[in-house]
Order: sequence, then structure tokens, then C-alpha cells
Amino acid sequence: MRCRKVRSFLSTYSKEEVSAGLAAKIERHLNDCIACRRELEMVRSVQAMVKGMAPRKTSDDFTARVLSRVAQERFAETKSKAYLPGRIPLLGGARLAMVSTAAVVVLALGITFNTGNMFVSPSMPQATLTSPAPGATGADDRYLTAQPTDNPLLNEHKSVSRMIAQYNRWREYSKSLRSHAAAEQFAGSGTATMAAAQSGGATTEYRVRPIVRNYLVVPVDQNRNQRRNTY
Repeated sequence: MRCRKVRSFLSTYSKEEVSAGLAAKIERHLNDCIACRRELEMVRSVQAMVKGMAPRKTSDDFTARVLSRVAQERFAETKSKAYLPGRIPLLGGARLAMVSTAAVVVLALGITFNTGNMFVSPSMPQATLTSPAPGATGADDRYLTAQPTDNPLLNEHKSVSRMIAQYNRWREYSKSLRSHAAAEQFAGSGTATMAAAQSGGATTEYRVRPIVRNYLVVPVDQNRNQRRNTY
């Protein structure tokens, strides 16, 4: 097994939640890889730190608000980044291990110490949740219909039809510029074709005959006194 695959199982491996065959493969890899053993120690230390923290009671609508935040962010990302997606960052080796460990630590500390508004950011559009019916029981699925109430990304009116219309306007404008430039060049050549066409008169055609010049060059070593003849 490679390091990336082994590290994806370290959390479940430390909790003894993997099968016996997979655990044996992970152990064989850990015996030969110092970096993965170090990563396993970090995962176990984070898990021990989380277990040692006192439990904290969350609000009743905590799960619904988290899922609603995920829904509205996905909605905003779909509307804003569907046309020009950004480049996916490449992470590997030690950098990937550091990022994954830091993410686990931040998530654990955030869930433990932050208040109920930990997932609310003033710079992001907020979602609207309808209040559950009185006496309603069962799972809270209000996040399925969550929509952002104030999304600045949607105010830009980015849509396929708008982009196509803008492209067509630029294309027509470019065509008009080219035709205008061609008309000015044609009018400045000294012909009266445009004026005759506008006044309803006959159109005059001009034909241009190319000028061909032949040059005869005599080698100097044959006749030094003979000059070049131009026809």
C-alpha cells in the first residue's frame, strides 16, 4: 500500500474499525515507513485530546443549521463558479499530511470551544430556515429547502443567456467596425463607386493591372564595363 492510501485509513485504524486483512496491510506498511508512523502518532494524539475534553451540549437546531450552511454554500458556488472554475491545488507528501492534521485539530477545537454561531460568517450569504410545525416529530430536514436570503454573487446576474447576448453584441460591434473601416478605405482610394451607389447612378468598376519589372544582372567578372539594364 502507498502512503496516501494508508493515511486515509489511519483514523479508522487507530479506532480498530478496519478489517483484519486491511489492518495487516497497514501494519506492514507502518513497519517500513517512518513518516506514516509519525502521522499515526499525531492522529492518536488528536483523538486523545478530543476524548479528554468535556462534552458540550449544542443547540437543538445545530445539525439543521450546519446542513443548511452547506446547502447555501453549494448553491452559491454553483451559481458563481460554474463558468470559470479555479485551478485545483496540488498537495502531496508532507504538505498533505500537515494540512489534514491541521484540519482535524481546528475542527475539534471549533466544535468544543465555539458557541452555537460557529458556522455563521458575516461575509457569507445566510440561509433562511422555516420554523418546524408545532408538535412535529422526526428528523429535521429543513436544510433540503434552504435558500440564501442575501447572496451578492447572484446580484451579478450571471447566466448563460446573458453571456451569449453579450458575446453577440460584441460580435456585431466588431463587424460594424470592420465594415466602416473598409468603407473608409474604399472611399479614400479616389473612386466614386460609393457616391454613385448612394445617388442611384451607375457603378464604375476599376481594374488594377500589376506592374511587372524584369531585372537583368550581368556578372561583373565577365564584363566590368557593362551596366545593369532595367526594363
